[in-house]
Amino acid sequence: MPKSSVDFVTNMIAIQKEISDMTSDIAALRKWSKLDKATQNRLLANAFCVDCFVTTIVDYEITLDKFGIVLRGKCKQCGKDVARVVEDD
Repeated sequence: MPKSSVDFVTNMIAIQKEISDMTSDIAALRKWSKLDKATQNRLLANAFCVDCFVTTIVDYEITLDKFGIVLRGKCKQCGKDVARVVEDD
């Protein structure tokens, strides 16, 4: 296969993954938005950091996972990466 064809296929696969990720993120945002604000705040304030233990997650993104939704962001206290899984019912 010519190099330009390989590049084209590689680019198309990358674009398909981005679209899939965006669709996943939209689904995750829909699930997140169904939670009341008090529950959202309680979940955000109950993330685990390897240095600070229980912390608040800030600067987070929301993605869909096979178990529910995942919040990935930073520890409010030390700035390290943290994550929080919000399981489906």
